[in-house]
Amino acid sequence: MAACSGLLEIAVVCANVGDKVAASECLVVVLYGGVEERTRKAKRGTPTPVWNQSFKLSVLTGSPTTVRFELRSAGLLKGGLIGAADLSVERVMHSGLEEVCIALLGKDGSKAADLQLALRFTAGSVTAGLAALAAAPPPPLPAQASGAQQPAPLPPAPPRAATAVKGPLEAGADGLTPRQAGAYPQLFEARPAARADSASPFDGALKAAQGVVQLAAYPSIR
Repeated sequence: MAACSGLLEIAVVCANVGDKVAASECLVVVLYGGVEERTRKAKRGTPTPVWNQSFKLSVLTGSPTTVRFELRSAGLLKGGLIGAADLSVERVMHSGLEEVCIALLGKDGSKAADLQLALRFTAGSVTAGLAALAAAPPPPLPAQASGAQQPAPLPPAPPRAATAVKGPLEAGADGLTPRQAGAYPQLFEARPAARADSASPFDGALKAAQGVVQLAAYPSIR
């Protein structure tokens, strides 16, 4: 595992693939920590293809220190592996710059090609970049153009006339509270007081009907 964090730059310079491999268009695949990078395809019939392509990989503390290089045939989707090798980058993490030539081995263990690489490691560049990004002030808000129209302010609301409101339990001139009169207006309409001597001709019939209803509802009181 990596003891420190930083930026690893890998330059795939060239390779010696021989006449047999040169018959196909080959390319180099760089694998590190779930990241996959690929070079362009080499021209067919070139025994010593030159790429001179570089890739940048972020190395964090605790990340793997091994990079895998694979030489593949571009004409085959699967099974086009020509040779592969794993390279430890711990040495370049201490020295800062290395040029190496590694042997790529085929499936049978024989050497399939030689790959020339250049590696450079810059310690702390990843964490320093993240810290600088976190410490950077937020961008200022865009200034509004001077000629832009501002929305007109809303007119003030007209003052409301003050009205005297009776309390919920304060009775009015009719002897009713606002709560009673508002809840049951049909029961509290002003009516003239009935005189004792002005009995209606229907009073006797109404009392007789009420007596019949009581006897029907309560037969035990007969």
